[in-house]
Amino acid sequence: MTRAGRHRLALLLLLALPALAHAPAWLDGRLLGSGDAAALHYPLRAAAWQAWRAGDLPAWNPWTFSGMPLLASYRAGALYPPALALSPLPPFWAFQLLVLASLGAAGALTALYLRRLQALPVGAYAAGLCFALGPYLVGHLSDTAAIVAAPTLPLLLLAAESHMNRATLGRAAG
Repeated sequence: MTRAGRHRLALLLLLALPALAHAPAWLDGRLLGSGDAAALHYPLRAAAWQAWRAGDLPAWNPWTFSGMPLLASYRAGALYPPALALSPLPPFWAFQLLVLASLGAAGALTALYLRRLQALPVGAYAAGLCFALGPYLVGHLSDTAAIVAAPTLPLLLLAAESHMNRATLGRAAG
């Protein structure tokens, strides 16, 4: 197998490992995350997905308190592109997939970032694995807003590194 093939295989493994690591929970039909995830984040995301499926803008949540803005709530993530893409799915499975895909993307993007910094493949893979399935993110499964936002850190670092390597006015605007 070529070096590029091994690199692609390692990235695919980093994308899949969160699903394998959390398989006992999602195969048993348990929500990935307890506490705030179950009581707050999941209902808000489900309300947003329900509105999108009905063809409505998820602007208002009538079920929390006496009603509250849904579109403006960062915890609902109503306009977050991956969450929008999952809106056709049943809310439970959309939520599970959003959490697992976020963990997988966080690991793969971390490995890509470290490879961009010339880290050895094993080190980049280990760092991606430790970020995606390490104590911080796994310990914060109840705060799914943090989990879903986790891939943006290595993505922003990749973008900054790319800009620094080839700085132009167009890249700065991007």
